[in-house]
Amino acid sequence: MKQFINQIHEKIYRAHQCQYPEFTDFLDLHQLSIYRQTFKAMDDDLIAIESHVFHDDERRMIGFFPKTFLNYIEDDYMTLFPVVAIQVRTSDVSSIPFNHRDLLGSLLGQGVDRRLFGDIIFNEDAAYFLCHERIGHLLIDQLLFVGHHAVTCSFITDWNYLKSLAPKAREISTTVSSLRLDNIMKAMLNTSRTECQHYILKGSVRVNQEEITKRHHVMNEKDIISVRGKGKFKIQTIGNTTKKGRIWITILQYI
Repeated sequence: MKQFINQIHEKIYRAHQCQYPEFTDFLDLHQLSIYRQTFKAMDDDLIAIESHVFHDDERRMIGFFPKTFLNYIEDDYMTLFPVVAIQVRTSDVSSIPFNHRDLLGSLLGQGVDRRLFGDIIFNEDAAYFLCHERIGHLLIDQLLFVGHHAVTCSFITDWNYLKSLAPKAREISTTVSSLRLDNIMKAMLNTSRTECQHYILKGSVRVNQEEITKRHHVMNEKDIISVRGKGKFKIQTIGNTTKKGRIWITILQYI
């Protein structure tokens, strides 16, 4: 954590000294949480902006802009970030025959550092992701297969279209006796609390990208829960309490 905070301090210092934008790599939810808590107050001469394209995107880049760039920071501020968007389509079938894990594995198989690309989003006939501009052409030229499926990659420049994309998910509406992690997992996995506690204690559960091993960890609205081998979930809403003292919640299960 200390090294990460020092890296952010260095970015801020360089942006201030050189009066030119500085950018982080793509940060995961845990890193973003540390950043938001640690750097609540920004230098008066700088503006900090998080990249944000896909609906509910988790991995974001932070840009530190001198205030002299204020006139350039408008609705299309993403054009100021050193990122490109890539579309992946299959060459042999009309729908996507692979999943998030398959595409992620193929990207990492190109020797690309995970910090250099963001979230992966699917729709019916294509997958999309952001990456640092310095590896964009490399992936366009070299990402030819995902698993056994031939693919073609191309750049996408329509940011408004990309902002309309959302990950596929199904909604689960239920009640829980408390907002403890093991209670939430019991509801979302439709299994016993004992099994949920087993996943937690053996380190298979991450909340906002941070490994959680305490079953009584209290969950909040918008938290992202990942359970190894079971998938990824988001607490969409925490609602009212029933007459019997149970709490209404809505969970999204990403498909």
